[in-house]
Amino acid sequence: MLKLCISLLGLGLLSGCSPKADDPAIDFSASDEAIIRESQQLVDDLKTELSSELKAALQSGGIPAAIEICQSMATPITEGITAEEALVRVSRTALRFRNPANAPSADSREILEEWNTYVTATGKTPKPAVDRTDRTLIVHYPIRLQANCLACHGDPDNFQPEVTEALKNFYPNDAAVGFAEGDLRGAFRVEYRR
Repeated sequence: MLKLCISLLGLGLLSGCSPKADDPAIDFSASDEAIIRESQQLVDDLKTELSSELKAALQSGGIPAAIEICQSMATPITEGITAEEALVRVSRTALRFRNPANAPSADSREILEEWNTYVTATGKTPKPAVDRTDRTLIVHYPIRLQANCLACHGDPDNFQPEVTEALKNFYPNDAAVGFAEGDLRGAFRVEYRR
């Protein structure tokens, strides 16, 4: 069950309130490796909070309840990770998304397309990517689809009727279906501004 929660989290279904990082400021001159290590805590905080909410929803009402929680809580949980720090933003993005708020920016789209090609060609998970400009530093962390994610992100013809109904109700323009295990689902995105 926890694996399903984490899988749903990895698919970018949730956002809401969560613990804050102790010091989200980052040294823009640090190496990519140091920046990845530093920002990883924010992604871990998001995963922890989202998986906790999903686990509770799955236990109380199954996958349809988790879909509802994702729709109502994912954005607030994600925004809550850094709500008190104006210069840091954690988000989720994907090429095929459920929530239009998770549509990729041009920089994210380019990274996701490169990663998708890499995953398809090699079957391996890409390394996090660091993108720098004069005013921003953005770290993308790949999200791969796990087997348990197929219950609501796989082939819609294989969904349970209650899952199909929940997706129709909460995500009428859903584009996040038709995935196979191991596909690139999307990315966690940590953006620092100065």
